[in-house]
Amino acid sequence: MTDDPIALDEDDVRRRAHEISLRADAGSPDENWLRAVDELRHERAMARAERRPQPAPEPPFPPNTASLTHP
Repeated sequence: MTDDPIALDEDDVRRRAHEISLRADAGSPDENWLRAVDELRHERAMARAERRPQPAPEPPFPPNTASLTHP
């Protein structure tokens, strides 16, 4: 088990590093690997954030509490 909240499959990183190596701005194999890890973690974090339930919106104005205290 890993402590990494966004664990990555080594094959996914290898594929992404290869894709990066084909780009004009590719670096060394080590740089491409680290960039692949960064890109995949970012993509998965964004996808996780999109799936997170959003809080209910606040009402546009405070409720009328005067009617609750006066008959």
